[in-house]
Amino acid sequence: MRPLPSVVALVAVVLCFAAAGPRAGAAGVATNLHIAAFVEVFANGAPAEVRCPDSLEEWSLDLGEPLAPEEIYGRTFTGTNVVEFRWDLCPILDDLSGSSADDTTKALAVLTLIHESYHVRHWSWRLNEARVECQAIRHFRVGVQVLGGSQQLADRLLPFGLEWHDRIARDRAYYLASCEVPRQRLDRSRSAQTLHAARDAHAGRVSPARDVQTRR
Repeated sequence: MRPLPSVVALVAVVLCFAAAGPRAGAAGVATNLHIAAFVEVFANGAPAEVRCPDSLEEWSLDLGEPLAPEEIYGRTFTGTNVVEFRWDLCPILDDLSGSSADDTTKALAVLTLIHESYHVRHWSWRLNEARVECQAIRHFRVGVQVLGGSQQLADRLLPFGLEWHDRIARDRAYYLASCEVPRQRLDRSRSAQTLHAARDAHAGRVSPARDVQTRR
Protein backbone atom coordinates (compact mmCIF):
# COMPACT_ATOMS: atom_id res chain seq x y z
CA MET A 1 0.00 0.00 0.00
CA ARG A 2 1.35 3.41 -0.97
CA PRO A 3 1.05 6.20 1.65
CA LEU A 4 0.01 9.69 0.65
CA PRO A 5 2.57 12.49 1.14
CA SER A 6 3.05 14.01 4.61
CA VAL A 7 0.71 11.57 6.32
CA VAL A 8 1.51 9.10 9.07
CA ALA A 9 -1.28 6.62 9.71
CA LEU A 10 -1.19 4.81 13.04
CA VAL A 11 -4.08 2.38 13.08
CA ALA A 12 -4.98 -1.09 14.18
CA VAL A 13 -4.90 -4.12 11.90
CA VAL A 14 -4.81 -2.29 8.57
CA LEU A 15 -3.03 0.93 7.62
CA CYS A 16 -5.38 3.73 6.63
CA PHE A 17 -4.34 6.90 4.84
CA ALA A 18 -6.06 10.25 4.54
CA ALA A 19 -5.46 13.55 2.84
CA ALA A 20 -2.61 15.71 4.06
CA GLY A 21 -4.89 17.95 6.09
CA PRO A 22 -8.45 18.50 7.36
CA ARG A 23 -11.11 19.87 5.07
CA ALA A 24 -11.23 23.49 6.18
CA GLY A 25 -14.62 25.09 5.62
CA ALA A 26 -16.00 22.09 3.76
CA ALA A 27 -19.74 21.96 3.25
CA GLY A 28 -21.35 19.31 5.41
CA VAL A 29 -18.72 19.62 8.14
CA ALA A 30 -19.57 21.73 11.21
CA THR A 31 -17.19 23.08 13.83
CA ASN A 32 -18.35 22.07 17.30
CA LEU A 33 -17.10 24.31 20.13
CA HIS A 34 -18.98 22.31 22.76
CA ILE A 35 -17.16 19.05 22.03
CA ALA A 36 -13.89 20.94 21.56
CA ALA A 37 -14.15 22.10 25.18
CA PHE A 38 -14.34 18.45 26.29
CA VAL A 39 -11.32 17.56 24.17
CA GLU A 40 -9.34 20.38 25.74
CA VAL A 41 -10.05 19.03 29.23
CA PHE A 42 -8.21 15.80 28.44
CA ALA A 43 -5.66 17.62 26.29
CA ASN A 44 -4.62 19.51 29.42
CA GLY A 45 -5.75 22.82 27.99
CA ALA A 46 -4.19 22.45 24.56
CA PRO A 47 -6.50 24.16 22.06
CA ALA A 48 -8.37 21.97 19.63
CA GLU A 49 -10.81 22.38 16.80
CA VAL A 50 -13.48 19.71 16.51
CA ARG A 51 -15.24 19.10 13.22
CA CYS A 52 -18.29 16.92 12.79
CA PRO A 53 -19.47 15.64 9.41
CA ASP A 54 -23.22 15.61 8.91
CA SER A 55 -23.46 12.32 7.05
CA LEU A 56 -21.78 9.05 6.18
CA GLU A 57 -21.06 10.45 2.72
CA GLU A 58 -19.27 13.48 4.14
CA TRP A 59 -17.29 11.31 6.57
CA SER A 60 -16.27 9.09 3.66
CA LEU A 61 -14.32 11.89 1.98
CA ASP A 62 -10.52 11.71 2.21
CA LEU A 63 -10.45 8.65 4.43
CA GLY A 64 -8.53 6.53 1.93
CA GLU A 65 -8.56 2.77 1.58
CA PRO A 66 -9.10 -0.06 2.34
CA LEU A 67 -11.29 0.66 5.36
CA ALA A 68 -15.00 1.35 5.15
CA PRO A 69 -15.88 4.80 6.58
CA GLU A 70 -17.97 3.33 9.39
CA GLU A 71 -14.85 1.48 10.60
CA ILE A 72 -13.07 4.76 11.34
CA TYR A 73 -14.28 6.40 14.54
CA GLY A 74 -12.07 9.45 14.87
CA ARG A 75 -8.94 11.09 13.57
CA THR A 76 -6.57 13.79 14.76
CA PHE A 77 -4.40 16.00 12.60
CA THR A 78 -1.59 16.64 15.05
CA GLY A 79 -0.04 19.43 13.00
CA THR A 80 -3.12 21.59 13.45
CA ASN A 81 -4.87 19.97 16.43
CA VAL A 82 -7.98 19.41 14.35
CA VAL A 83 -10.07 16.46 15.54
CA GLU A 84 -12.84 14.86 13.51
CA PHE A 85 -15.33 12.30 14.80
CA ARG A 86 -17.49 9.86 12.88
CA TRP A 87 -20.80 11.43 11.90
CA ASP A 88 -22.92 9.46 14.40
CA LEU A 89 -20.66 10.00 17.41
CA CYS A 90 -20.85 13.80 17.54
CA PRO A 91 -24.53 13.95 18.64
CA ILE A 92 -23.72 11.54 21.45
CA LEU A 93 -20.75 13.61 22.60
CA ASP A 94 -22.89 16.74 22.46
CA ASP A 95 -25.46 15.26 24.88
CA LEU A 96 -24.30 11.98 26.38
CA SER A 97 -26.97 11.74 29.08
CA GLY A 98 -29.82 12.68 26.76
CA SER A 99 -28.70 10.56 23.82
CA SER A 100 -30.96 7.74 22.70
CA ALA A 101 -28.00 5.74 21.36
CA ASP A 102 -27.38 2.29 22.82
CA ASP A 103 -24.81 1.93 25.59
CA THR A 104 -22.31 0.23 23.29
CA THR A 105 -22.20 3.23 20.95
CA LYS A 106 -22.12 5.67 23.85
CA ALA A 107 -19.09 3.87 25.25
CA LEU A 108 -17.38 3.98 21.86
CA ALA A 109 -18.02 7.73 21.62
CA VAL A 110 -16.51 8.37 25.06
CA LEU A 111 -13.46 6.18 24.44
CA THR A 112 -12.86 7.77 21.04
CA LEU A 113 -13.08 11.31 22.43
CA ILE A 114 -10.54 10.62 25.17
CA HIS A 115 -8.24 8.76 22.78
CA GLU A 116 -8.18 11.62 20.27
CA SER A 117 -7.78 14.17 23.08
CA TYR A 118 -4.51 12.53 24.12
CA HIS A 119 -3.23 12.95 20.58
CA VAL A 120 -3.88 16.69 20.98
CA ARG A 121 -2.31 16.86 24.45
CA HIS A 122 1.26 18.16 24.51
CA TRP A 123 3.04 15.20 26.06
CA SER A 124 5.88 13.00 24.91
CA TRP A 125 3.65 10.03 24.03
CA ARG A 126 1.03 11.81 21.93
CA LEU A 127 1.98 9.81 18.83
CA ASN A 128 2.21 6.49 20.66
CA GLU A 129 -1.03 4.60 20.07
CA ALA A 130 -0.56 2.18 22.95
CA ARG A 131 0.05 4.94 25.49
CA VAL A 132 -2.82 7.02 24.15
CA GLU A 133 -5.25 4.10 24.22
CA CYS A 134 -4.17 3.23 27.76
CA GLN A 135 -4.98 6.76 28.91
CA ALA A 136 -8.33 6.56 27.14
CA ILE A 137 -9.51 3.50 29.03
CA ARG A 138 -7.94 4.59 32.35
CA HIS A 139 -9.90 7.86 32.22
CA PHE A 140 -13.07 6.35 30.83
CA ARG A 141 -15.26 6.82 33.92
CA VAL A 142 -14.02 10.38 34.35
CA GLY A 143 -14.75 10.95 30.67
CA VAL A 144 -18.38 9.98 31.10
CA GLN A 145 -18.74 12.47 33.94
CA VAL A 146 -16.90 15.25 32.11
CA LEU A 147 -19.41 14.75 29.31
CA GLY A 148 -22.24 15.31 31.79
CA GLY A 149 -23.01 11.74 32.77
CA SER A 150 -23.56 10.50 36.31
CA GLN A 151 -21.37 8.09 38.24
CA GLN A 152 -24.08 5.49 37.70
CA LEU A 153 -23.90 6.00 33.94
CA ALA A 154 -20.10 5.79 34.08
CA ASP A 155 -20.31 2.45 35.87
CA ARG A 156 -22.95 1.20 33.42
CA LEU A 157 -20.91 2.13 30.36
CA LEU A 158 -17.56 0.89 31.67
CA PRO A 159 -18.00 -2.78 30.67
CA PHE A 160 -18.76 -1.70 27.11
CA GLY A 161 -15.76 0.61 27.12
CA LEU A 162 -13.60 -2.28 28.28
CA GLU A 163 -14.93 -4.47 25.49
CA TRP A 164 -14.03 -1.82 22.92
CA HIS A 165 -10.60 -1.38 24.51
CA ASP A 166 -9.96 -5.11 24.44
CA ARG A 167 -10.77 -5.25 20.73
CA ILE A 168 -8.57 -2.27 19.96
CA ALA A 169 -5.66 -3.59 22.02
CA ARG A 170 -5.61 -6.86 20.10
CA ASP A 171 -3.40 -4.97 17.70
CA ARG A 172 0.12 -4.70 19.10
CA ALA A 173 0.37 -1.03 18.16
CA TYR A 174 -2.44 -0.31 20.63
CA TYR A 175 -1.41 -2.75 23.36
CA LEU A 176 0.53 -1.63 26.43
CA ALA A 177 1.43 -4.48 28.76
CA SER A 178 1.90 -2.15 31.73
CA CYS A 179 -1.47 -0.42 31.31
CA GLU A 180 -3.51 -0.59 34.50
CA VAL A 181 -6.97 -1.15 33.08
CA PRO A 182 -9.77 -0.16 35.50
CA ARG A 183 -11.83 -2.87 37.10
CA GLN A 184 -15.40 -3.17 36.01
CA ARG A 185 -18.30 -3.45 38.39
CA LEU A 186 -20.83 -5.11 36.12
CA ASP A 187 -21.21 -8.52 34.57
CA ARG A 188 -18.73 -8.65 31.71
CA SER A 189 -20.36 -11.59 30.00
CA ARG A 190 -23.64 -9.68 29.84
CA SER A 191 -21.95 -6.62 28.35
CA ALA A 192 -20.08 -8.76 25.84
CA GLN A 193 -23.33 -10.39 24.75
CA THR A 194 -24.89 -6.97 24.20
CA LEU A 195 -21.82 -5.74 22.33
CA HIS A 196 -21.91 -8.71 19.98
CA ALA A 197 -25.63 -8.15 19.35
CA ALA A 198 -24.97 -4.51 18.50
CA ARG A 199 -22.08 -5.54 16.28
CA ASP A 200 -24.31 -7.95 14.35
CA ALA A 201 -26.88 -5.19 13.93
CA HIS A 202 -24.24 -2.97 12.32
CA ALA A 203 -23.29 -4.93 9.21
CA GLY A 204 -22.07 -7.85 11.28
CA ARG A 205 -18.64 -6.43 11.98
CA VAL A 206 -16.99 -4.11 14.49
CA SER A 207 -13.45 -2.96 13.87
CA PRO A 208 -10.95 -1.31 16.21
CA ALA A 209 -10.87 2.46 16.45
CA ARG A 210 -8.92 4.26 13.80
CA ASP A 211 -7.25 7.62 13.98
CA VAL A 212 -5.13 9.39 11.41
CA GLN A 213 -2.38 11.74 12.42
CA THR A 214 -0.81 14.33 10.18
CA ARG A 215 2.68 15.51 11.06
CA ARG A 216 4.07 18.76 9.70
